[in-house]
Amino acid sequence: MDNATHHFEQSHFGTLHEVGLYDEVSIELLEYATAGFRWEITYESPEAVEVIDSEYVPPESDAAGAAGLRRFRLRLVREGHVRLALQMICPFRKDDPPAASGTIELQVRP
Repeated sequence: MDNATHHFEQSHFGTLHEVGLYDEVSIELLEYATAGFRWEITYESPEAVEVIDSEYVPPESDAAGAAGLRRFRLRLVREGHVRLALQMICPFRKDDPPAASGTIELQVRP
């Protein structure tokens, strides 16, 4: 049986989804890298998540402040509950709160 790929974006923050073991998860978020902001992801259960890649796709527009796209690709390698926490931060302003944040909850089934 082939494993599924599940696509998520910021509108999925705060939601719970059932996914299969070894399924792939793709998360795409608008990112304002030209303004110094970038998305970071953390996992409540890092042993349950294999990072396939994280890439930044620059904006098509040359306009100042145009948003690019951050794409995270993950594989779920352990059954149970997985909480993905995402934050858009400015790395050189460590005391500032995130510009945006949210979580996506996954229930990984066999």
